[in-house]
Amino acid sequence: TRAGNVVGGGDWAKDRIIPDCMRAWSKNKIVDIRSPSATRPWQHVLEPLSGYLALGQRLYNEENINGESFNFGPSSQHSHTVEDILRDMCKYWNIKNPSKAYQITDDIPFHEAGLLKLNCDKALFHLKWLPTLNYKQLIEFTGTWYFKYYKERVNMFDYTYMQIDEYENISFKQGIEWAR
Repeated sequence: TRAGNVVGGGDWAKDRIIPDCMRAWSKNKIVDIRSPSATRPWQHVLEPLSGYLALGQRLYNEENINGESFNFGPSSQHSHTVEDILRDMCKYWNIKNPSKAYQITDDIPFHEAGLLKLNCDKALFHLKWLPTLNYKQLIEFTGTWYFKYYKERVNMFDYTYMQIDEYENISFKQGIEWAR
């Protein structure tokens, strides 16, 4: 299985745009951005996880897809630039002026593809798997999670469980097959 450009609360990896920003913003620091125009199909971590679970269930029930590869990713409307996602994430951190959150720099030596996309047709066709959250929801889920962790100090186990429950409810209301 493969999932690309996954964001969501609890990601602490170094040199990843969202965790780096969340750490910096929690200390009221500005982040250096090297590729603001890079476009990615962003998805919340619960999206590919729902796909992995749907695939696991299918593999358990049927062997005809054993050994097949699957991509799990968002619809094309979720492709936004790095600058878009940061500007939108600022709202959930009460940052009114994005220039106080990030600055664009070209002195970081790093090559990055301008546009990335995954072809998820196979997962859609064989597993009837669909992403659940729209772009606004993935920003809200992610930005709010980190804000609650860094600024409000809530019980993150309970909050994460609540987000999973909310995700399942949204999926159920949309009639997504795995949520039935």
